[in-house]
Amino acid sequence: MIYLYTLPGITFSYPDIKNILYSTYLKNNKVNYKMYDYTDYFLNNLLVNANFEKFGEDIEKIKYDIKDSSKDLLSANHKFIEAVNKYLSQFGIIYQNNRGFNFQYPIKNIDDFIIVSNKIKNFIELFPLDDFHDKDIIFVNVSYGFQVPMAIALSNRIKCVNKSVKIIWGGNYLTQINRNCDELINKGDFVNAIIIFNHLKTFQNAISYCLGKNADLINIIVRNKTRFIEKNILDNVENYFLDYSSVSLEKYLSRDRIMPLLLNYGCYYHRCKFCSHYYHYGNYMPMNVKKIFKMVKEMYNNNRFDKIVFVDECIPPNIILDFANYLISNKINICWMMETRISEVYLDIDNVKQLAKSGCTFVSFGIESYNKRILKHMNKGIDIKSIKGVLKNFYISGIVVASTFMIGYPNEYYINIYKTLYFISHFKYIDLFGLNVFVLSRNSQICDEIDCDCSNINITYRFYGDKREKMEAIIKKFNQNKKVCQVNRIKSDLLNRCDYFYLKRKDFSINYKEV
Repeated sequence: MIYLYTLPGITFSYPDIKNILYSTYLKNNKVNYKMYDYTDYFLNNLLVNANFEKFGEDIEKIKYDIKDSSKDLLSANHKFIEAVNKYLSQFGIIYQNNRGFNFQYPIKNIDDFIIVSNKIKNFIELFPLDDFHDKDIIFVNVSYGFQVPMAIALSNRIKCVNKSVKIIWGGNYLTQINRNCDELINKGDFVNAIIIFNHLKTFQNAISYCLGKNADLINIIVRNKTRFIEKNILDNVENYFLDYSSVSLEKYLSRDRIMPLLLNYGCYYHRCKFCSHYYHYGNYMPMNVKKIFKMVKEMYNNNRFDKIVFVDECIPPNIILDFANYLISNKINICWMMETRISEVYLDIDNVKQLAKSGCTFVSFGIESYNKRILKHMNKGIDIKSIKGVLKNFYISGIVVASTFMIGYPNEYYINIYKTLYFISHFKYIDLFGLNVFVLSRNSQICDEIDCDCSNINITYRFYGDKREKMEAIIKKFNQNKKVCQVNRIKSDLLNRCDYFYLKRKDFSINYKEV
């Protein structure tokens, strides 16, 4: 039996897509498996009034108010965050809404992960385990850094139940810190293999290795073995689809049943110099969208979901337009949101109106800078002349427009920074924005050009002359703008981006106007 464990993550609104991918793969290959989503258990078995009586909180009413469309969502979210943190504080854990969990003990290296795992083991012991047999294999998905101590505590607990079972870890975060994984796997006997890049072939080979079979150990880290890293592996996804039969969307904390959906694996562009997200995918692989479209239709006809959140890193315009046309022609009436890139395809207003007609209500673009020279240095691959036209077309089509930006990029002048900030606060066709100081991200192209110390588990670094304190001061001052304060206040009470499905545009848009 293969057991797939999903640790509590960033979102409570819908299940993690990673184990849906793996469970589908196992089902296609007729391998017996069970899924355990600890987010589901956390929401429905731990966040109950019996555990909140000593805090004087009616957590079940708060959760009900979050799901009740007649209630104020942001107020209910705020109460939820406060109540959950009262509960988690007894375990040394802090809930940071849409940023996931943190710990009261700082983590700087692998030893700190182990220290924190011991501090939170009482929390992990609240979750259920199965009765394992000697040849069972447990896969633990570790997508975020804060999940590593949870994975250690869970794996130690499993090994105490049955030392013979084999435990595999995999996930985006482990891929990003793969140079630290040799130290991690040799710190104890809590994990037998760590896979990186998340390829289905690697997953299968790790299972074979743990079963004692001959297996290709490329992208699999085990004790006392030479590592072989190859990110350009191609999985056969021609006949691949997504199977949601093992999850119940209504168990998650949202006003509707939100289905996370994936149309392609990785970023089809994957050439931005500053980005490291592309790295943990290992390679870009378009999926069989016809099968996925058919699956969406079947689930819709069987009343299995209400809304869709695309969790793709970046959806190609041609694929999303095909999806929109499919929804319209098959009379699938839903709302959905996505992330994509600025593209000349969206300068055609008819294309954007087609997206809106099909149910698109929210789109997010990674713009990063409103400066031609900086965009070129980033190898962003977008024409600055297209930005305004694309954002306008989405905005006037009734789709909420969000964009992300950064300041402090190498060789960026102050005049470039203030031009970007002015664009955010004055361009009429932006509703929401994300603004951060540039940092060197581990495994990004620009970081690889610099010799960075990877002895700790940092996935971001500073660079000489980065003026970070000045950049943070600029953002702090920018956030004092009245319009910006309103946006940030609302963002602080979001549990997930999909909450924007249920908010009125005029209440959160930085540049709201009737269209």
